[in-house]
Amino acid sequence: AYSSGTSMSAPHVAGVAALLWSHFPEKSVQNIRQALEESAQDLGKSGRDDIFGHGLVRADSAYTFLLGGDNSNGNEVVDEVTKCFDDPIGWHDREGTHYNCEWYGREDNCKKYGESFKNQEKTANMACCACGGGSLYSGKPTNPAPSPSPSSSLPPDEEQSNVTCGCPNTCTSDVLARKIGNHGLTLLDQIMWLRDVFDYTEIEACIFMCVDLFSNLCGECDPSRCSA
Repeated sequence: AYSSGTSMSAPHVAGVAALLWSHFPEKSVQNIRQALEESAQDLGKSGRDDIFGHGLVRADSAYTFLLGGDNSNGNEVVDEVTKCFDDPIGWHDREGTHYNCEWYGREDNCKKYGESFKNQEKTANMACCACGGGSLYSGKPTNPAPSPSPSSSLPPDEEQSNVTCGCPNTCTSDVLARKIGNHGLTLLDQIMWLRDVFDYTEIEACIFMCVDLFSNLCGECDPSRCSA
């Protein structure tokens, strides 16, 4: 089924507005409206038009806008930093956990052994940032979706219990249970919300929360600190 028009867009925008207000209860109606308009992803003709209005409503961009990072009209946040993360985080070769990405980063181990001892379908040269592999992350999670799109078929309880942000030794259940922000939601709640609503991967959601937004509150779940 397909529907369009203001009768369809109005409840979506109202829902995003209510979500933003739950995070920023001190903001005025004008503040919320400005954030929605300035952060909308431009569609059709450049600028506002009679077909697409201000564009596609973006809850994540509006949230960033209200935090003080100008993410207007779908543009990237200024001063974003590209980071590399071992992929998969915690990778080691088939010889055992001692031979992980940290080990390969020493001396010339990447050159000597980087194409051998494949594990999880990857060699060190594919999995480790130290060897020129890994995955790049450039400032904010990608692939936003306008409607819920769960990324896993695991039952909710099992799915939530498996969240570690790639940091099983530091990103514990106690850290995930911390209430972060003004809305009373836990870190785990917000990670799961980003995964389910915007189709972020677990690592992308953890980076967004504990690197880009609240590095001082949940650094234990920052993948960049425990990826080696």
